[in-house]
Amino acid sequence: MIAIEDIKDGESLKEWLTEWPKTNGLDKDATRAVAVTIAHRAAMRLLPVFWQWCVTGSARMFGSTALPFLRSCLISGVTAKMPTPELKNAAAAAAAARATTTATAATAFVAATAAASAAAASTTSATIDAAANTNSAQAVAFWVSLQSDCDTIAHVEDALAMPLWLIGENPLEDSWHEVVNKEKGPEWAFWIKWYEDALAGHPQNWKMLEKIALIDPEIWEAGPYAVSERIAEILELHRLRAEVATLQAERDEFHSRVATAAHRSHNQPPDLVDSDFDLARETTIIWVGLDDASQELEKDEPDKGVLGKIAKQILSAIASVTRYCGKIADTAIMAAAKVGGGAVVTWVVDYIVNNGRLLQFAKDLLNFSGGG
Repeated sequence: MIAIEDIKDGESLKEWLTEWPKTNGLDKDATRAVAVTIAHRAAMRLLPVFWQWCVTGSARMFGSTALPFLRSCLISGVTAKMPTPELKNAAAAAAAARATTTATAATAFVAATAAASAAAASTTSATIDAAANTNSAQAVAFWVSLQSDCDTIAHVEDALAMPLWLIGENPLEDSWHEVVNKEKGPEWAFWIKWYEDALAGHPQNWKMLEKIALIDPEIWEAGPYAVSERIAEILELHRLRAEVATLQAERDEFHSRVATAAHRSHNQPPDLVDSDFDLARETTIIWVGLDDASQELEKDEPDKGVLGKIAKQILSAIASVTRYCGKIADTAIMAAAKVGGGAVVTWVVDYIVNNGRLLQFAKDLLNFSGGG
């Protein structure tokens, strides 16, 4: 079997992709996943050159953008991580759409994208051959990095979690900087961050990227602005999921800090059950609202009407608690208040009244629902 250090061109890579999976007993799906990963990362390394051509070269004369290439690279990466039928269909749709927007000067790079999207070993060589058109220093860096991908895979590690370039700095750094300097519009912000995360090998939110990869073809066809609007909505959904989880953790921490053993199994604030009914009720609305929001946000397609209702209930409860606490703001009154003692009121003030994150979350949730 060919050694990894002997992979130096498209033919040798194809030979390794044919021999290594068989030697290690990989089935058809696992073999395809290896090809997808290597092709994806090869295309990603060359992405700055194609994108640079789109913003500075003749592509501008035809109104072409890098979006079809970016779409294909994104889909191929997610497919390598989670090869579902839906993603395979998305890859096919992306390939078909890209074919209709290809100019002659981009042929080598479109071939690279096709290899990444289709993930076929026979077309992966087209991606690799594109590197032969770069200067020698770039070619060396390309091959060493690709060999590293193969070595990572051979050691049953995640190549997608590794930086794109193995040795020294990015040999296409100048091309990438030109892209970043040219593409300053909001429609490219996500793509620039996504690529820079891939360059550095930063952890990716694959579920979020899967959602982006599965954006309706009609939206992709509408162009960068339409796609960026849909991506912004997806990003906000995942941000809200993370934020509500943080708020739930804070709530549980405060609860465990002041709750008595008798009250820990209840879904009501400690020591408020038998004292001030309104405060207990309003605080419970907030607690339950966080859980309801979390449950709805975790759905593939959250019901925005439901989210809007939850947000309004939380906001109303926060306002009621704030008004109540304002009445007992004096330390002496607070200490004497029949609400389980000053410690509990302090907890309510800290978590609900003074917690800007809680209020901001409720406002953001309302805006996400379309009711802001």
